Amino acid sequence: MFRILILSLFCCCALKLSWAQPVPTASLATVDSFSLLQIDRLFEHLEENWSSLSAEKQESLLQEAALYLERGLLSPQSHAQKYSWIQQYKRIRDRAMFKQQALAQLSDSLRQYSLADLQANLPANTACLEYFWGNFMVYVFYVDQETAQFLRLGLASDQLEEELAQFRQQLSAPKQLELGEPELVGPFVQQSSALYERLLAPLSSLLPSNKKLLIIPDGPLLQLPFEVLLNRPAGKKRFGDLPYLIKDKAIFYHYSSSLFLEQQKDRPKKGGQMLAIAGSYTEGQGRKLESLPKTRLEIGRLARQFEGRFLLDSLASEANFKANIKRYAVIHLAMHGIQDKAEPLRSGLAFSNLPQKEEDNLLMANEIMNLPISADLVVLSACETAVGRFQEGNATASLARAFMYAGTPAALVSLWQVNDESTAILMEDYYRQIAAGADKSSALQRAKLKYLSANKNSIAAHPIFWAAFVQIGIDQPLYLAEKTMGNALLFLASIFAGGIGLILILSVIFRWRRDADAEGVYRK
Repeated sequence: MFRILILSLFCCCALKLSWAQPVPTASLATVDSFSLLQIDRLFEHLEENWSSLSAEKQESLLQEAALYLERGLLSPQSHAQKYSWIQQYKRIRDRAMFKQQALAQLSDSLRQYSLADLQANLPANTACLEYFWGNFMVYVFYVDQETAQFLRLGLASDQLEEELAQFRQQLSAPKQLELGEPELVGPFVQQSSALYERLLAPLSSLLPSNKKLLIIPDGPLLQLPFEVLLNRPAGKKRFGDLPYLIKDKAIFYHYSSSLFLEQQKDRPKKGGQMLAIAGSYTEGQGRKLESLPKTRLEIGRLARQFEGRFLLDSLASEANFKANIKRYAVIHLAMHGIQDKAEPLRSGLAFSNLPQKEEDNLLMANEIMNLPISADLVVLSACETAVGRFQEGNATASLARAFMYAGTPAALVSLWQVNDESTAILMEDYYRQIAAGADKSSALQRAKLKYLSANKNSIAAHPIFWAAFVQIGIDQPLYLAEKTMGNALLFLASIFAGGIGLILILSVIFRWRRDADAEGVYRK
């Protein structure tokens, strides 16, 4: 503990020097010569002996590692060395977070990549911003194929963390909508613009207009959808007219640049089919979960447009999900996310509020991490029934990480519980863009902009309705098979000139759909 206190004092002294001078001075070198030699040794010791350390010792050494790391980040060392240190520290921090040995080993299995590896494997049209929230300051790496820069963005103060918490409250608390748009726009513009100035404006000279952004957030920034930050003066406008960053850039996210690079490996292409499931809840029984009637419409729209299997009612079960996860390119789950703040790995997706004989219908994060999932995309469309009745907290973001470690290369998730009507609209447009060949971040950007345009003169343009969904993982396009029933009907209709054939066909289809609705399943 005494050693940690001494390190903290060293860091504070260095911060005063580095805050006054943007480039580290030679006067730091004597202090650095000692602490920098210790960083690699400490990380090496933790990597080799972590599993044999007591929980108390792990926590103490992790704190010490964070302080050593920050001394290194304030030193004149190269960008490549600082990037390597951050990746090593995050790797150790993941082990501490997972706690369970099997999950820690899953994190350890990732190869350790260098800054040069990241530059070599970034798409030409993409710039990466990897943030690190230290004990004292907030840092960011800007990386593209030609450039790598490391910047200090200012103090990691309680004030900044509080500003982020207040902004998230503006984005996610539905009760505020009762105040009306005129009362809400001013505070939103002020806070959004201020956060842009802190987190992105220092990078503005590095951000080419033709590049999309891969953002790897850290700490409190994990809950921030960067696309709602305002990158130009806004004035007094309506929510639909504000200069959101998403109007200029497609954005996608990841938890780790190492995991992002690991996922760049070639994957087998699936058949383009979708497995979509809407949670089914019986009020007054089992877990207290409200019904989500709009999710049936959401799944129904997808069933009419795409090939695959679409499950409702009693067939929307955890057992059926597990039985089908190897067969489909896209998995779409429209259901409640349940958060366990004390034990994040026990957060889960509720297929139903009633258990079944073979499964409890609550798919937890620690289960997901061990599933043989081979889908190219998982969409967690967890939502609520109406404005004013949102669940507290958010489970789906942590569940997305579980899907990532299970082998899913991409996920679309919500950072807060979303109105299920706006969700259905966004999902339909998102998939339509995917099927047309758009990459995932562009598909989400276009769906959001279309929603904003359609609702620009309404309170429905408030970010609470559209900004929660973020794209995580690799961004490449994927094949999604669309149904061609309409073309087949036209062809058959032309054969039966008298029209009787068309009537018979429609009658058969009607009966098929009616039977499918009755049993809760649409099929190819």
